[in-house]
Amino acid sequence: MFTQNEYAKQIREYRAQDKGKAYGKVFVKVLGIRGLNLPLPEQPTVVTCTLNNGIHFVTTPERQLSSDCRIEQEFELIEHSKLEFTLMLKVRRDPQIISQLKVLTSPAPVVLPAPKPAAMVHAPAKSSRMHSFFSSSPKKSSKEKVIAQPPPPVMQNQLQAPQRLPLNLAHHLKPDGTLSRAFISFKDVASHCDTCLFETSYPLIGQRVEVGGKFVTLEVGEIVLQLFRLPPLPGVPQDQLPQSLEESHCGLRHINWHKVTYFQGTLTQSGGDCSTWHRRQLRVIGSNLVAFNDVTRKGTATINLKKAIAVENDQEARTNVRSPASAGGGS
Repeated sequence: MFTQNEYAKQIREYRAQDKGKAYGKVFVKVLGIRGLNLPLPEQPTVVTCTLNNGIHFVTTPERQLSSDCRIEQEFELIEHSKLEFTLMLKVRRDPQIISQLKVLTSPAPVVLPAPKPAAMVHAPAKSSRMHSFFSSSPKKSSKEKVIAQPPPPVMQNQLQAPQRLPLNLAHHLKPDGTLSRAFISFKDVASHCDTCLFETSYPLIGQRVEVGGKFVTLEVGEIVLQLFRLPPLPGVPQDQLPQSLEESHCGLRHINWHKVTYFQGTLTQSGGDCSTWHRRQLRVIGSNLVAFNDVTRKGTATINLKKAIAVENDQEARTNVRSPASAGGGS
């Protein structure tokens, strides 16, 4: 049996054994993309998600891009006061993407102004004096006659209006295939995910190419995350700490199990802080049988049931010893 003071002493000794500096962990699970509002190609298109915390770049396996696609990839980060990271979506440059990029970057046709109609100048024809004498028209000044000819046919591409950029996925991509980004500052969500699972979403910020090579920033969808903070645990070796979100959940379930009261009632105790048989309130909390003081209602003794190797009916043995039949049986 152990008293509460003995347990506190064990915890202090356990923590004193730790010679290194304990640090917390942050588990980030990217569940997927939701509400992606972009012109997606008809052909299957592949996307990856890269986490960048300023030190390391970690990229998820490839997934097929859709307006609501699952990624299901987990990352582990070391907690510090300035923890920030970005999640970047990048589209693989498959043939259909490359063809869209080529159309997007091809030079627009040059529209030339229609040429003005050329003026044809004709000199007056030379005539004889007799023709001039017998001419019935009055004399005219020998000015040049200008004969306007119809303008030459203008080619169709010269009258074509400037082309608009095609509405395809490349319209929203950078040359390297980057589609969008999400920025996460851990201090904003640290209190929500401290030793508990917190699910949230962040906007995906992308871009759109406009006429003239200008870029317009816009929100194209959102990325859904699960976050979990494992606080520093002094005295626990790093190799014994949870290494994933699932292991953290399992550890929390175990801790919760050890805190739940599964049964309580009155039992007769002998030993520990009782020199004789004494009835008192006891509770089964997790794997421990805890005795409580009748006056202070505080725990006074704890029995670890995991160390029990047998259960005996002690009351039956005491009855047999006191009964006359057992006393006269000579056994």
